[in-house]
Amino acid sequence: MKRVLVTGAAKIGRAGVATIVYKWGQEFNSEKIVYDYLMQSGLPDQQYVDAIKKKGSKIYTLDREHRSMIGIVRWVEEIVRENSYEVIHINTDTAYIAAAYIYAAKKGGIKHIFVHSHCTQVDDNNIVSRIIKTSLHKFCMHYVCSNSETYLACSKLAGNWMFGKKNVDSSKYQTIYNGVKVEPYLYSEKDRKDYREKMRLEEKYVIGNVGRFSYQKNHEFLVKVFAQISKADHDAVLVIVGIGELENEVREQVKALNISDKVLFLGTRNDVPALLSMFDVLVMTSRFEGLPVTMVEAQMADLPCVVSGNITREAQFIESVDYIDGFEVNQWISTIKKYKNYHRVCRSEEKQKSQFNIKTAARELERILAREK
Repeated sequence: MKRVLVTGAAKIGRAGVATIVYKWGQEFNSEKIVYDYLMQSGLPDQQYVDAIKKKGSKIYTLDREHRSMIGIVRWVEEIVRENSYEVIHINTDTAYIAAAYIYAAKKGGIKHIFVHSHCTQVDDNNIVSRIIKTSLHKFCMHYVCSNSETYLACSKLAGNWMFGKKNVDSSKYQTIYNGVKVEPYLYSEKDRKDYREKMRLEEKYVIGNVGRFSYQKNHEFLVKVFAQISKADHDAVLVIVGIGELENEVREQVKALNISDKVLFLGTRNDVPALLSMFDVLVMTSRFEGLPVTMVEAQMADLPCVVSGNITREAQFIESVDYIDGFEVNQWISTIKKYKNYHRVCRSEEKQKSQFNIKTAARELERILAREK
């Protein structure tokens, strides 16, 4: 059994990447690979802590007063050295974060470094900050590539962002798709009926969105589109699942457009599979994505998806997915409206065979981290 130090799991249950990292760890064969988690921003909910410990994994946390970049580097170096780790799996969105972990791990004596890219741009609402961070990312890319044993990413777009197209086209690159457990997300007519009754949405056209309120997710445009849909279709409602730094701004926009009675903010939920069965269509207006877990979950539920053309086509594995290039409101409206009376069925067998089944993704990642041929 090999212990692998892993980053990127600090917000399990609240962020897609962190939850994916956690699920990989749960799926690994413990006789081959066991994750030990670096959680510099604190512990997740107790249910996740219990599951991680049950798997035999360790969790390293960092005191709040030491959470500067220098503090994190020293902390990682110390953990690597004191526990003689040989392998680290760095999950991140930017090369400058990856570079910091690489530097610390190498100082601690780590031998094998795997960097895993999960995004395609810097997520920052402030344009000046975004430009600075993007420049820093580009500056650190060479260092990251020079010190990574294998280049990993959730999609080729995410790989290009972290490693550059030349490296993505090399034999050192491997895509590991963001998979999910199949069974919980399969379409359930019972869940659909129960949840629609509970939320008094029986006769409504439910437009759904699941995602953090951030610059990346572009909720402002989503609300703008829905406001126009609701003028013509009085049965339409928008249900948004998630929290985030821009939530108050979106709530104010909804209020200003006088559609508060047609928009439901559900916050953080642990019943997303049932909500996906309740929805009629998933809409994602993202400015950029690596490979969105929510879109994978929705397709497992055979839920039609209307998504931004900025999302990689690698994410599609059912027919009822529409990509829209650009943000022209009328095009979004007409595409969303076409799924109002869409008939869904549960297609279990083909989902089990999908490359987006978490078991498939975990087995491949396990092989790479164990350095098996």
